[in-house]
Order: sequence, then C-alpha cells, then structure tokens
Amino acid sequence: MSKIKKLKPIRFSDTFNSAEKNLAAGVVKKSAKIRGDYQEHGRSYYAVECGFCLGHFDAYKWSLRGGGKRCPHCGALMGSLFDMYQWAALVPNQTEKNRVKK
Repeated sequence: MSKIKKLKPIRFSDTFNSAEKNLAAGVVKKSAKIRGDYQEHGRSYYAVECGFCLGHFDAYKWSLRGGGKRCPHCGALMGSLFDMYQWAALVPNQTEKNRVKK
C-alpha cells in the first residue's frame, strides 16, 4: 500500500529559487494565452486560456497585480506577466518528459 502525498496549492514563493536565481525544482512554467481584453462598465478583465489544462477563465486586471489568479480547473497560478506555474507532479506526462531529457 503506497502513500500518496497531497501537494499544497502552489504559491509565488514556491516558484523561484533565489539562491540559484532560477525556477525552483519541481515547478513547471508555461505561458497563458489571452483570448480577450475587456473593459465593460469599469470591470476590466482578461479572458484567459490556461497553459496547462487549456481551460478558460476570467482574470480581473486588479487581481493580477496582487497575488495573481488561480486557474479554477487545475489550480495553476498566473501572475501579472501571464506566466503560469504548477507543481511538476500535477502536470500530466511531465515526469515522462523529464526522464526522456536525462
């Protein structure tokens, strides 16, 4: 019987290794696709396609400046530069890709 470790939701503090000045181990970075930029009645938001699960969601512009926006489908975290971060263990086929590269 194997134990499955539940990962906590990713945070910006988890994504960067400040000592080595690069992406932290176990973190995958992808770019989100912006499907639209809307400014209706003072509610400025982007229509976004997640880089990991390809799900669509709306991200208010003011929310990206603070703590970012989390994809409601897969839990990936998006920042103000539209970079998305997720744990490598939660990305399908990511472990197989890493094995092939080594």
